[in-house]
Amino acid sequence: MTHRNRLFLGLFLYTAFLFALRVLGPSNLTDNDQERPAAYVLDAVRNGNWIVQYDWTGDITSKPPAYTWLAALASVTLGGPYLFALYLPCALAMFGAAALIAAEGARTLGPRVALWAGLFFLANPLTAKLVALARTDPLFTFTVTLTAMLAFRAWQQGRGWTQVWLAGAFATLTKGPLGLVLAFAGLIAWFWERRRGARSPLGRGHALGVLVWSLLCVGWFLLAWATAGDPLIRKMLGAELVQHALGKPGTLPGAGLVLAPTYYLARFLPWSLLSFVGLWMAFRQPETDAAARQLQRFAAAWLVAGLIVFGLASHQRGDLIAPLMPAGALLAGIPAARWTASWTWRRLVATSTSIALLVGVGAQIQHAHRNQRVLEETRSLAILPSHF
Repeated sequence: MTHRNRLFLGLFLYTAFLFALRVLGPSNLTDNDQERPAAYVLDAVRNGNWIVQYDWTGDITSKPPAYTWLAALASVTLGGPYLFALYLPCALAMFGAAALIAAEGARTLGPRVALWAGLFFLANPLTAKLVALARTDPLFTFTVTLTAMLAFRAWQQGRGWTQVWLAGAFATLTKGPLGLVLAFAGLIAWFWERRRGARSPLGRGHALGVLVWSLLCVGWFLLAWATAGDPLIRKMLGAELVQHALGKPGTLPGAGLVLAPTYYLARFLPWSLLSFVGLWMAFRQPETDAAARQLQRFAAAWLVAGLIVFGLASHQRGDLIAPLMPAGALLAGIPAARWTASWTWRRLVATSTSIALLVGVGAQIQHAHRNQRVLEETRSLAILPSHF
């Protein structure tokens, strides 16, 4: 088995380990407003509302339905709306994001960077939470990462933009057009690289992709509007998109420019510190190989622009920075690989495995301690059936 295949197997097993710890531990379904996405899944499975879903109060959903569809499909396949079915798309999404950055890291930056980047992405407190969190954040992280990695590859090859827009439609149907903004942010590095003669065009080959994106995303929205009427517009465009971006009347835009980096620093510890070292290296000590340098700077632009976007929004929540962790993990993997260049693979594997187990068990102990009260609330929640 090659180093690359062993890495993917290790990432999968570690994701499964984190998933098992969370699913077998205390339930926290009433934490982080997870009961609403759970209710949307129930509405789709039991009431047949697959286009637009409602919660137990009759309030319309505020998010597009991609996560609901996947969790509902898992529920139908497994024979019931179990917690396992709610969380399975989350675990697969986090593994998928780790595999994507490890694959591109191995191809462009080398296997050592890939190992460290995959480890950093999975072995942190936020991923240990998102691997079993019934919200759109895990799936959004994967869809943004998929779109971003395909965009980087299209930049490198000068083709493949239809795939990028198809992945962008998946991201849009998960959490709205912000997915495209975050995924395309890394392409700012194209302007950075033009000084070194990078001439691969970015403006060609998009027509079919834009058409596909429009058919899927605009088509779903128009169908949803025809199904649910104006409440969909008021909730999804007014309360969710506009208000979260601009805030309530009197809210000062940009008030979160300090809060967003603080969330990133805290939720991605300790690797956020190492990613800032990698960010500094992207400016001052970039990779000498052209493709490696371009991925390094793609990740840097993705991270910085993403922090600015989240900072300008009025709605602030720590989990929102999850789609920036893949960029941070890639950046952190570069100095880690340089500093451990003399290590044998046996030492690398032993050290990374020890770190992963330590972080996973530590996060689970913290989760179990914090959620004893939430467990009792979940069990007594009258709106959800005993399956949950």
